[in-house]
Amino acid sequence: MREVRPEMIDTMIIMAEASNQKLILQTGGATIAGTPLSTPEDFENMKMVKLTLDSYDKLLDSLEIEDRNDDKRYPRQLVWLKDVTILNSTPVKMPFMCVFVSEISSVSFGSI
Repeated sequence: MREVRPEMIDTMIIMAEASNQKLILQTGGATIAGTPLSTPEDFENMKMVKLTLDSYDKLLDSLEIEDRNDDKRYPRQLVWLKDVTILNSTPVKMPFMCVFVSEISSVSFGSI
């Protein structure tokens, strides 16, 4: 059976943005809520995220990895969020977070 997680996450990101709601991700360790970063402007405006991505690009360049932006070969593997709240026994707030798609067991959107 084909993996549908990346497409479902993309759909929920679109719905969260359209409704001005938080994206809510459930992982094995916690529930994570935040605002999706999805446009180039979002990434440019978050200096730490931009610095992280620039460093990542330099690493990939040094490893000579080609075609890394080909959507057919590389479906969504990361979800970037800003204004993040990790909900567990003591909620933790963070300015941004990168969540690996493989760690997400369920996804929704709404207010927390």
